Amino acid sequence: MQHVIFLGEGDAVRAPMAAAVLNRLGDGRFAARSGGSNPAALPNPDLLRFLSRHRHNVAQLHPQDIVGALTSGPPAVALISLTPQPIPARVPAGWPQPLLLHWPLPDLLGSGHSTCLTLARIYRILTLRLSILVSLPDGALAAMARPPGGPAPKMEAPAA
Repeated sequence: MQHVIFLGEGDAVRAPMAAAVLNRLGDGRFAARSGGSNPAALPNPDLLRFLSRHRHNVAQLHPQDIVGALTSGPPAVALISLTPQPIPARVPAGWPQPLLLHWPLPDLLGSGHSTCLTLARIYRILTLRLSILVSLPDGALAAMARPPGGPAPKMEAPAA
């Protein structure tokens, strides 16, 4: 199983949505978790309703900080930052170097109808990107990760 960690600011919308989508699409090949640089107390209630309507399990979604996300499970083969600017994360000692990706996604602003539209847009973008990720052969993410002391590959997705 390949473990992926999604990084956000509040770990309340983008990162937990990405984890929920990958956990479903990964079909046992991938396990995802998320963390935030400034975690919220609770997941965004609009996100919980949205994911529930799309039949995702939301019981496991609890915002946590980046250190918690990094240390709450096995080493990750990829760290994916979903914020406008990449979030730096210090990999725990002894971990293999993960693939570092930056996939900037829109922020959830506003309320009501605009929130629903933004959630749908983020969901669509994540589903497309993660469908490609899960189609990679086993071990491909680990093979793309930078070697210790080597330069990080430039792997940014187009702006959303």
